[in-house]
Amino acid sequence: MAPRPRTVLLIGGHGRTAQCITTILLSHGHTVYSLIRNTSQIPEIKKLAEPFPKAELIPLVQDLNGISTHEVQEVLSHGGGAIEWVIWAAGAKANIPRHPQDQLSVERDAAELFINQARGEGIGPGGNVKRFIFISACICRNEPAPWWSPETTAYYKKLKNEIMPTYVEAKTEVDTMLVGECRAHVRSLAQKGGLNIDDDSEEGCFSALSIRPGVLSDAPAAGKCSLGKTRNAMEPLSRQDLASIVVDLCETRGRKERGGGIGCRWLDVAKGGEGVKQAVERCIEQDVDTSEMGGMAGDL
Repeated sequence: MAPRPRTVLLIGGHGRTAQCITTILLSHGHTVYSLIRNTSQIPEIKKLAEPFPKAELIPLVQDLNGISTHEVQEVLSHGGGAIEWVIWAAGAKANIPRHPQDQLSVERDAAELFINQARGEGIGPGGNVKRFIFISACICRNEPAPWWSPETTAYYKKLKNEIMPTYVEAKTEVDTMLVGECRAHVRSLAQKGGLNIDDDSEEGCFSALSIRPGVLSDAPAAGKCSLGKTRNAMEPLSRQDLASIVVDLCETRGRKERGGGIGCRWLDVAKGGEGVKQAVERCIEQDVDTSEMGGMAGDL
């Protein structure tokens, strides 16, 4: 059964991965608000909708560098509060090392503002934003993952200590905040009895996921991946496959025991041999979580 059309805010819509995500969302009938940095990018964004004449693609222009709380609230209010999914695909990584401060302003400060506003007082069964998918990187953690290969561990240490320490630190902070605080908030709702939803409800409480690729490529989609505790993050994953994973995480049906959501977790991803849809379903069903925060992802 095809998922019902949703309204999506895609942050960083001009990026290569974001454009792949846009195309998939539009082909599935979803409405997309694409947040881009400047007006010169509008024609390229609008061109993505040409194969889908019935699709709705609305470019929004807003620089994330130095964005205010009020501006974030304005972005999230588009569509009269209809936005149900937020996908963060933005980043200042291209400015390394020319403008390292951008990494903090965009990668950390702007991201945290959007997360806090999206998971505000309105979340839960009666809230509007139901899922926040944050595209991060598997290297953004405090310590090497114990399941990594020696090559991946060496790759992590070089990037963290020599090449992009500010980027790694900023993303790690946001990943931890996104999943940790949202998990605690949803657990609080559950304890208060605020997650009683009907058996046939597709969506209930807020779900927050950090999807964490290693190396990305512009190769054609393979339709396969390694999702979860990936041993070798250096295996290049197609951006098109990453886009499919992100959309599948949005469209995957929620579960009643999680208040209608799909939990709050980190999921690392790299090139692999498992079908994308099967990998997503397995990780949700088995409560796979690669975060450093402990506990099971399904433990709201």
